[in-house]
Amino acid sequence: MIFDFSDGDTIMPMGDRMGMDSQGNLNIRIGKNSAMDMNTGSIHFTSSWNTDDDPDQFSPLGSDGLFGRKW
Repeated sequence: MIFDFSDGDTIMPMGDRMGMDSQGNLNIRIGKNSAMDMNTGSIHFTSSWNTDDDPDQFSPLGSDGLFGRKW
């Protein structure tokens, strides 16, 4: 769940880039902490919305795999 600070709502992710809020509005991720409401075009500030391809997302195995090895 992603919290939308702009309107006090929550967004349920439906993939890496899309999400739906509690009112059924689609939101597209445009940054790690921002989304655009597809109905109105307004920009919303959100809690972190990390994706699998974010390079600085925490991984307990490190950024290069297990102990720096690429298997």
